[in-house]
Amino acid sequence: MAMALSFSLNIMPTSNTYYAKYSKQELIQLSSEIEGDPYNKETEGLYLHTKPARKKLAAIAEAIAWHLADERELNGNPVPVSGYSGRNSKKRH
Repeated sequence: MAMALSFSLNIMPTSNTYYAKYSKQELIQLSSEIEGDPYNKETEGLYLHTKPARKKLAAIAEAIAWHLADERELNGNPVPVSGYSGRNSKKRH
């Protein structure tokens, strides 16, 4: 008989979770709340925010970028996913 383990993991929401659950405006509001919370401020060192706050902010920023890409696609101005294509380099052929 297999016994199921019951424990709780503190899993950080991913970009996919934020993208699916919140609109762009809600994500912007959530980002500003995280940045404004003094609990998320780093008191020492190089970073402005604590590591969990930085992970949340990075996931939120990626979800916002996906929402912006959706808006551009709906407006008929999709951005190529291959990267920046506007550079005229001096390649020799």
